[in-house]
Amino acid sequence: MFKTSKTSIYWVTQLFGWSLFYVMVLGVNLVSDVVFTTPSFYIYAIEGIAFSILATHLIRFVIIKYNWLNLPMIAIIWRSFVMTVLAAILFEFTELTSTLFISKDYYTGINVNSGLSNSFGSILVNTILFCIWLSFYYAYLFIEKSRNQEIKNLQFTASKNEIELKNLREQINPHFLFNSLNSIKALVEIDKDEAKKAITKLSNLLRKSIQLGKRKLITIKEELEIVESYIDLEKIRFEERIQATITVPQNTYDCLIPPLMIQTLAENAIKHGLSKSINGGVLIIEIEKTDTKLQISIQNTGNLSKIGESEGIGIHNTKKRLGILFGNKAKFRIFQNNDLVCVEIQIIRK
Repeated sequence: MFKTSKTSIYWVTQLFGWSLFYVMVLGVNLVSDVVFTTPSFYIYAIEGIAFSILATHLIRFVIIKYNWLNLPMIAIIWRSFVMTVLAAILFEFTELTSTLFISKDYYTGINVNSGLSNSFGSILVNTILFCIWLSFYYAYLFIEKSRNQEIKNLQFTASKNEIELKNLREQINPHFLFNSLNSIKALVEIDKDEAKKAITKLSNLLRKSIQLGKRKLITIKEELEIVESYIDLEKIRFEERIQATITVPQNTYDCLIPPLMIQTLAENAIKHGLSKSINGGVLIIEIEKTDTKLQISIQNTGNLSKIGESEGIGIHNTKKRLGILFGNKAKFRIFQNNDLVCVEIQIIRK
């Protein structure tokens, strides 16, 4: 695809804009029944286009050269006014010089400067024209500066979010490993064979979680493989005290979520809920998908007033990652429903 540089656009705009202006001047002269009798008038118009481009380009050069945009507004205004007056004087001097040698009497019986009472009037008109040009140019510069700043802000935010996501991911693995090792530690004294099995499961689980945990998003199918392995590992320790139910339709398998999000919440539910109950309890994971949203529900036996919403890394981590990755398209809610602590996550898909 053909790409036009900003420099090319600038020169094309300059040529088109000033040419259009002088065509309008010619049109006004035609309407006023001014008769063109010599080619000198057209030479004068061409010179006017060239001198106008030269003058405004000189203004642009000074603005860029001395970085006026970074000056206080009052300094920009008075410097710009002085610059346009000087450019108008230069334009008039150049035009008068050209008239003396080239464009004499381009109207029948009318001097070149007859349209303006004197050189002062010509300078005043040109000053106004250059001020108008400069207003458009400043508007472009400020819009461009604002746009570039916005891009820098977005890049900074993206970089900041990337670092924060990395830090959050790095928090998950040590936390998960610590809890899992505690589970295996409890098994060592009770059943060494089961402890060996648990170590093997943990090794496989950690390998998979580390691989997937490096990505920003993974599929629900990939996440469920980790969740199921983690629950199997915890069942070795808690045996019948954990009754886990996972209801996930296949049409949700390809949906993307932050890695280890469900596993972290399941871990949080077991640590702060089920493990504190003598009789254990239930862990229910349900996922539903509609045309507009993905809904994830994790419920566990427990008491929210005792657990505390802010306790544990799982909830805090999940909220932060959802906010960074999905913004206001993701909603997180935790509440008590009879004897169950419920976590609901909604991700808007459209």
